[in-house]
Amino acid sequence: MSSEKNEDVVIDGVTYRYVVGANSPYRYRGPDGTWYRKHENGGGLVGQDANVEPSVHVGAGSRVFGTARLKDGVRLTGRAQVGGMVDAEGTGTFYGSTYLTGGFCKNFGLKEVDERRDD
Repeated sequence: MSSEKNEDVVIDGVTYRYVVGANSPYRYRGPDGTWYRKHENGGGLVGQDANVEPSVHVGAGSRVFGTARLKDGVRLTGRAQVGGMVDAEGTGTFYGSTYLTGGFCKNFGLKEVDERRDD
């Protein structure tokens, strides 16, 4: 029996709607029409085209989207959002308000970057 709650998820102010009767495991629909599932390690959302290994921790307030590929214990915490064409592996944590859509990251420690800002 699943402990998943049948309710919408809000990440960084954006609502991902829980769709009753949606094709399992993708039960959440983003505002752009992309389907998401809750990741088994942390409860965050993983998009239908992303490739995220079970060893990756996607925290409950985080999201992986696009064709991102995460493996080997990468962690997302806080409101971190990683997607597009990101390829990340090894020891490293995306945290805080990270928003990253491209690049290769390996054994990167702690990383907080927001590509939406002009800092």
